[in-house]
Amino acid sequence: MKEEKEQKPERFPVSMLYSFLKYIPLSVYYKDCNGAFIAVSRTKAAHYGVTVEEMLGKKDSDFLLPDEAQSALEDDLEVMKTGQPIIGKEEKLTHPDSVVWVSATKAPWIEKGEIKGVFGVSIDITERKKAEEERQRAEEELKKLNEMILHILSIAKHDMRSKVMALISTIKLLMKGRFESIDVAYKDLYKTALQLEQILNDYLAESSLLKMQIPSKKTFDVGIDVVDPIIDEFSKEIEEKNIVIDNRLGGIPENEVILPEAIKIVVSAIFRNLLGNAIKHGKKGTRIAVGVEFLEKFKKFNVFDTGPLIPPEIREKMFEEGFSTGDSTGIGLSKCRSIVRLHGGDLWYETAGDGYNNFVFTIPA
Repeated sequence: MKEEKEQKPERFPVSMLYSFLKYIPLSVYYKDCNGAFIAVSRTKAAHYGVTVEEMLGKKDSDFLLPDEAQSALEDDLEVMKTGQPIIGKEEKLTHPDSVVWVSATKAPWIEKGEIKGVFGVSIDITERKKAEEERQRAEEELKKLNEMILHILSIAKHDMRSKVMALISTIKLLMKGRFESIDVAYKDLYKTALQLEQILNDYLAESSLLKMQIPSKKTFDVGIDVVDPIIDEFSKEIEEKNIVIDNRLGGIPENEVILPEAIKIVVSAIFRNLLGNAIKHGKKGTRIAVGVEFLEKFKKFNVFDTGPLIPPEIREKMFEEGFSTGDSTGIGLSKCRSIVRLHGGDLWYETAGDGYNNFVFTIPA
């Protein structure tokens, strides 16, 4: 193969270079060893909102943010020191009226074997970067959605199983003749069946998982649609332990705490867990209160109880994955916290009043 002859600089008149810089639709430049522009394309000057003449003799520090100018200077010095080009480096550049991404290539400018500075060309890749960022954002949202669905399915599995087990237990007791009245047994069965039907509706109806992707204009009342039905679910345990549901602290006001129906499953799961545990672990006469506080960016809910104080060693572990006391109610505090955090809120434990239990969680307003 015939070796290509090296093109000698003297073969190219200066006018040819100026014509090239005038019409090339790319950012092209030459800098001296001090980083000053000695030749630039009209396109490059236009990106900074100046003329070619206004750019000559200036440096990157006259047009870029300090960190961007410093990065460009370090690259220039590296090229001049090593004599090796930098090819296709992606850079973020801040222009007067926009922020752009470019693929930058720069190489040593050599004359008669001596490095005189650097020259380079930048190709605008802003649209490509936007597409990449959008794809990454979509992938992150999809991952988040998948995590939500897995958590929701975990909630559904637990809630449905608990009601089915309650039905089976009642039927077994009925078969063994343990009920004083057949009417009481039927009432228990009917009540549990209605609760199971409600859970099925919550998870499988039109308004369930699809709403994770398609925002709905429908809303629900936290007090009426969530807290009251859950308290009713545990009415038998509440009555047996003489537990007091205390609304003196304000509770959840009717028609004042309204949230998008898309997160009803989430809020229900949290309250079912917190209320269920407070009832299950509470002693006779335990007082339980549910409250809400309206913050600027969040709605802050809490479930307070005067039952046995959770030991400090348990408080540190109870939010860990897989932790269980062996007799807890609900899907577990770890899953509850994960779910609420996926929705931009948080869940934690604190003591309140005279050293009583208080679980708090937030939902973005």
